[in-house]
Amino acid sequence: MSQPWDPSSGSEPADSTGGQQYGQQPDYGQHQPGYGQAADNQQAGYPQGGYPQAGYQQGGYQQGGPAQPAYGGYQQPAYGQPGYPQQGYGAPAAPARPGSVTAGAVLTFIQGGLVVIGAIAALAGGSIVLDNDLNDATDNAGTWLTILAVLGLVCAALLIIGGAKSFGGNLTLLIAGCAASLVLSVIWLIFSMSYDATFGQAIIWPLIYAILPAIAIGMAMSANTQSWSRVKRLA
Repeated sequence: MSQPWDPSSGSEPADSTGGQQYGQQPDYGQHQPGYGQAADNQQAGYPQGGYPQAGYQQGGYQQGGPAQPAYGGYQQPAYGQPGYPQQGYGAPAAPARPGSVTAGAVLTFIQGGLVVIGAIAALAGGSIVLDNDLNDATDNAGTWLTILAVLGLVCAALLIIGGAKSFGGNLTLLIAGCAASLVLSVIWLIFSMSYDATFGQAIIWPLIYAILPAIAIGMAMSANTQSWSRVKRLA
Protein backbone atom coordinates (compact mmCIF):
# COMPACT_ATOMS: atom_id res chain seq x y z
CA MET A 1 0.00 0.00 0.00
CA SER A 2 1.60 3.29 -1.01
CA GLN A 3 2.21 6.11 1.36
CA PRO A 4 0.65 9.51 0.76
CA TRP A 5 2.73 11.99 -1.02
CA ASP A 6 4.17 14.72 1.09
CA PRO A 7 4.51 17.95 -0.90
CA SER A 8 7.02 19.36 1.61
CA SER A 9 9.51 16.55 1.08
CA GLY A 10 10.42 17.69 -2.49
CA SER A 11 10.38 14.21 -3.94
CA GLU A 12 7.87 12.31 -5.94
CA PRO A 13 6.17 9.35 -4.48
CA ALA A 14 7.83 5.99 -5.23
CA ASP A 15 6.02 3.33 -7.10
CA SER A 16 4.87 0.49 -4.99
CA THR A 17 6.21 -2.00 -7.54
CA GLY A 18 9.86 -0.85 -7.10
CA GLY A 19 10.13 0.50 -10.69
CA GLN A 20 11.13 3.94 -11.79
CA GLN A 21 8.90 6.79 -11.08
CA TYR A 22 6.73 8.14 -13.79
CA GLY A 23 8.45 10.77 -15.88
CA GLN A 24 12.06 9.76 -15.06
CA GLN A 25 14.28 9.12 -18.10
CA PRO A 26 16.25 5.80 -18.20
CA ASP A 27 20.05 5.93 -18.05
CA TYR A 28 21.11 4.39 -21.39
CA GLY A 29 24.81 5.11 -21.03
CA GLN A 30 25.27 3.13 -17.83
CA HIS A 31 23.08 0.10 -18.33
CA GLN A 32 23.83 -0.84 -21.97
CA PRO A 33 26.34 -3.73 -21.73
CA GLY A 34 29.11 -4.06 -24.29
CA TYR A 35 28.75 -0.76 -26.17
CA GLY A 36 31.11 1.33 -24.10
CA GLN A 37 33.56 -1.47 -23.43
CA ALA A 38 33.93 -2.37 -27.14
CA ALA A 39 34.76 1.23 -27.99
CA ASP A 40 37.28 1.40 -25.18
CA ASN A 41 38.94 -1.82 -26.26
CA GLN A 42 39.23 -0.65 -29.87
CA GLN A 43 40.77 2.63 -28.78
CA ALA A 44 43.24 0.76 -26.52
CA GLY A 45 44.60 -1.17 -29.51
CA TYR A 46 42.99 -4.56 -28.98
CA PRO A 47 42.37 -6.46 -32.26
CA GLN A 48 38.86 -6.92 -33.50
CA GLY A 49 37.43 -10.37 -33.95
CA GLY A 50 40.33 -12.04 -32.04
CA TYR A 51 42.73 -12.12 -35.06
CA PRO A 52 46.11 -10.39 -34.76
CA GLN A 53 47.11 -8.04 -37.55
CA ALA A 54 50.92 -8.23 -37.24
CA GLY A 55 52.53 -11.39 -38.57
CA TYR A 56 49.54 -12.46 -40.62
CA GLN A 57 50.64 -15.12 -43.13
CA GLN A 58 49.46 -15.19 -46.71
CA GLY A 59 50.30 -18.12 -49.00
CA GLY A 60 53.35 -19.21 -46.99
CA TYR A 61 54.86 -15.72 -46.73
CA GLN A 62 54.95 -13.94 -43.41
CA GLN A 63 54.36 -10.22 -43.34
CA GLY A 64 56.15 -8.27 -40.71
CA GLY A 65 58.33 -11.23 -39.69
CA PRO A 66 62.14 -11.27 -39.59
CA ALA A 67 62.60 -13.40 -42.70
CA GLN A 68 60.55 -15.01 -45.43
CA PRO A 69 60.83 -18.78 -45.90
CA ALA A 70 61.84 -20.20 -49.27
CA TYR A 71 59.07 -21.04 -51.70
CA GLY A 72 57.73 -24.55 -51.12
CA GLY A 73 60.14 -25.17 -48.22
CA TYR A 74 63.16 -25.62 -50.48
CA GLN A 75 66.20 -23.39 -50.35
CA GLN A 76 67.93 -22.44 -53.56
CA PRO A 77 71.62 -23.49 -53.52
CA ALA A 78 74.15 -20.71 -53.94
CA TYR A 79 76.97 -20.89 -56.44
CA GLY A 80 80.43 -21.53 -55.10
CA GLN A 81 79.37 -23.73 -52.16
CA PRO A 82 82.22 -25.52 -50.34
CA GLY A 83 82.85 -28.99 -51.63
CA TYR A 84 82.12 -28.07 -55.29
CA PRO A 85 85.24 -26.54 -56.86
CA GLN A 86 84.65 -24.10 -59.66
CA GLN A 87 86.74 -24.78 -62.73
CA GLY A 88 88.22 -21.72 -64.32
CA TYR A 89 87.32 -20.89 -67.89
CA GLY A 90 89.96 -21.40 -70.55
CA ALA A 91 91.88 -24.13 -68.69
CA PRO A 92 91.13 -27.54 -70.23
CA ALA A 93 90.80 -30.44 -67.85
CA ALA A 94 93.68 -32.92 -68.07
CA PRO A 95 92.52 -36.30 -69.40
CA ALA A 96 93.51 -39.59 -67.88
CA ARG A 97 97.15 -40.56 -68.29
CA PRO A 98 97.60 -42.88 -71.30
CA GLY A 99 99.06 -46.31 -70.79
CA SER A 100 101.90 -45.44 -73.17
CA VAL A 101 103.20 -42.85 -70.71
CA THR A 102 103.26 -45.35 -67.85
CA ALA A 103 104.86 -48.06 -69.99
CA GLY A 104 107.50 -45.66 -71.32
CA ALA A 105 108.39 -44.53 -67.81
CA VAL A 106 108.75 -48.13 -66.62
CA LEU A 107 111.02 -48.93 -69.59
CA THR A 108 113.26 -45.97 -68.79
CA PHE A 109 113.55 -47.08 -65.17
CA ILE A 110 114.64 -50.55 -66.30
CA GLN A 111 117.05 -49.10 -68.84
CA GLY A 112 118.50 -46.78 -66.23
CA GLY A 113 119.20 -49.72 -63.94
CA LEU A 114 120.88 -51.68 -66.76
CA VAL A 115 123.02 -48.68 -67.70
CA VAL A 116 124.13 -48.28 -64.08
CA ILE A 117 125.18 -51.93 -63.96
CA GLY A 118 127.12 -51.55 -67.24
CA ALA A 119 128.76 -48.33 -65.99
CA ILE A 120 129.89 -49.99 -62.76
CA ALA A 121 131.36 -52.91 -64.74
CA ALA A 122 133.17 -50.54 -67.10
CA LEU A 123 134.51 -48.48 -64.19
CA ALA A 124 135.79 -51.61 -62.47
CA GLY A 125 137.52 -52.83 -65.69
CA GLY A 126 139.11 -49.45 -66.32
CA SER A 127 140.41 -49.32 -62.76
CA ILE A 128 142.01 -52.73 -63.13
CA VAL A 129 143.76 -51.71 -66.34
CA LEU A 130 145.00 -48.43 -64.87
CA ASP A 131 146.15 -49.97 -61.60
CA ASN A 132 148.24 -52.60 -63.38
CA ASP A 133 149.86 -50.11 -65.76
CA LEU A 134 148.28 -51.84 -68.72
CA ASN A 135 146.79 -48.72 -70.23
CA ASP A 136 149.58 -48.18 -72.74
CA ALA A 137 149.71 -51.87 -73.62
CA THR A 138 145.97 -51.96 -74.31
CA ASP A 139 145.84 -48.75 -76.35
CA ASN A 140 144.35 -46.67 -73.55
CA ALA A 141 141.59 -49.17 -72.86
CA GLY A 142 141.51 -48.20 -69.18
CA THR A 143 140.95 -44.53 -70.03
CA TRP A 144 138.15 -45.32 -72.47
CA LEU A 145 136.43 -47.63 -70.05
CA THR A 146 136.47 -44.92 -67.38
CA ILE A 147 135.04 -42.35 -69.79
CA LEU A 148 132.29 -44.76 -70.88
CA ALA A 149 131.46 -45.46 -67.24
CA VAL A 150 131.02 -41.76 -66.46
CA LEU A 151 128.85 -41.27 -69.54
CA GLY A 152 126.80 -44.27 -68.51
CA LEU A 153 126.11 -42.81 -65.04
CA VAL A 154 125.01 -39.50 -66.57
CA CYS A 155 122.76 -41.34 -69.01
CA ALA A 156 121.23 -43.42 -66.20
CA ALA A 157 120.46 -40.26 -64.23
CA LEU A 158 118.66 -38.75 -67.24
CA LEU A 159 116.65 -41.94 -67.74
CA ILE A 160 115.47 -42.21 -64.13
CA ILE A 161 114.69 -38.51 -63.68
CA GLY A 162 113.01 -38.35 -67.11
CA GLY A 163 110.81 -41.32 -66.28
CA ALA A 164 109.68 -39.67 -63.06
CA LYS A 165 109.03 -36.32 -64.78
CA SER A 166 106.94 -37.96 -67.49
CA PHE A 167 104.10 -38.63 -65.05
CA GLY A 168 103.62 -34.87 -64.78
CA GLY A 169 103.53 -34.34 -68.54
CA ASN A 170 107.19 -33.36 -69.05
CA LEU A 171 108.66 -35.74 -71.61
CA THR A 172 111.81 -33.76 -72.42
CA LEU A 173 114.20 -35.50 -70.03
CA LEU A 174 112.77 -38.92 -70.85
CA ILE A 175 113.41 -38.43 -74.57
CA ALA A 176 116.84 -36.95 -73.87
CA GLY A 177 117.80 -39.88 -71.63
CA CYS A 178 116.66 -42.44 -74.20
CA ALA A 179 118.53 -40.65 -76.99
CA ALA A 180 121.67 -40.52 -74.85
CA SER A 181 121.34 -44.25 -74.16
CA LEU A 182 121.15 -44.99 -77.91
CA VAL A 183 124.22 -42.86 -78.58
CA LEU A 184 126.04 -44.65 -75.77
CA SER A 185 125.20 -48.02 -77.36
CA VAL A 186 126.74 -46.86 -80.64
CA ILE A 187 129.87 -45.70 -78.80
CA TRP A 188 130.15 -49.10 -77.13
CA LEU A 189 129.84 -50.78 -80.54
CA ILE A 190 132.68 -48.65 -81.93
CA PHE A 191 134.83 -49.25 -78.87
CA SER A 192 134.35 -53.02 -79.03
CA MET A 193 135.16 -53.20 -82.73
CA SER A 194 138.32 -51.06 -82.29
CA TYR A 195 139.77 -53.80 -80.07
CA ASP A 196 139.67 -56.54 -82.70
CA ALA A 197 136.16 -57.72 -81.90
CA THR A 198 134.03 -58.93 -84.78
CA PHE A 199 130.83 -57.16 -85.61
CA GLY A 200 128.78 -60.10 -84.35
CA GLN A 201 130.61 -60.07 -81.05
CA ALA A 202 130.54 -56.29 -80.69
CA ILE A 203 126.88 -55.80 -81.58
CA ILE A 204 125.34 -58.06 -78.91
CA TRP A 205 125.45 -55.82 -75.84
CA PRO A 206 124.96 -52.49 -77.62
CA LEU A 207 121.87 -53.97 -79.31
CA ILE A 208 120.46 -55.22 -76.05
CA TYR A 209 121.01 -51.81 -74.49
CA ALA A 210 119.31 -50.08 -77.45
CA ILE A 211 116.01 -52.01 -77.46
CA LEU A 212 114.32 -50.49 -74.42
CA PRO A 213 115.16 -46.82 -75.08
CA ALA A 214 114.03 -47.16 -78.71
CA ILE A 215 110.63 -48.47 -77.58
CA ALA A 216 110.34 -45.75 -74.91
CA ILE A 217 111.04 -43.00 -77.45
CA GLY A 218 108.39 -44.42 -79.78
CA MET A 219 105.82 -44.34 -76.98
CA ALA A 220 106.79 -40.80 -75.94
CA MET A 221 106.54 -39.50 -79.50
CA SER A 222 103.13 -41.04 -80.21
CA ALA A 223 100.25 -38.67 -80.96
CA ASN A 224 98.25 -39.79 -77.95
CA THR A 225 101.12 -39.19 -75.54
CA GLN A 226 102.05 -35.83 -77.04
CA SER A 227 98.43 -34.62 -76.91
CA TRP A 228 98.11 -35.66 -73.27
CA SER A 229 101.42 -33.97 -72.45
CA ARG A 230 100.30 -30.63 -73.91
CA VAL A 231 96.99 -30.66 -72.08
CA LYS A 232 98.66 -31.75 -68.84
CA ARG A 233 101.14 -28.87 -68.93
CA LEU A 234 98.36 -26.33 -69.58
CA ALA A 235 96.15 -27.63 -66.78
